Amino acid sequence: MFTDADFREYFRQIRMMENQMASLYQQMADALPEGECRDVFSSLVHDEHEHSRFVAEIEKFFIR
Repeated sequence: MFTDADFREYFRQIRMMENQMASLYQQMADALPEGECRDVFSSLVHDEHEHSRFVAEIEKFFIR
C-alpha cells in the first residue's frame, strides 16, 4: 500500500529525472551545430519540460 509520502517521493523523483534529462538534452543541443540533430535534441528538451508539467498536474490530482 502506498502512503501519501510514498506518492510525493515518487513524483519528486520523476520530476527530478525529467529536469535532468531536459538539462542533458539542452547541453547536447548546445554542443551541436545548426541542423537536424540539434533540432532533435531541442525537441527533446521541449518534450521533457512537457513531461515535467504533466507530472506536476498528476501530482496535484492525487496528492492533496
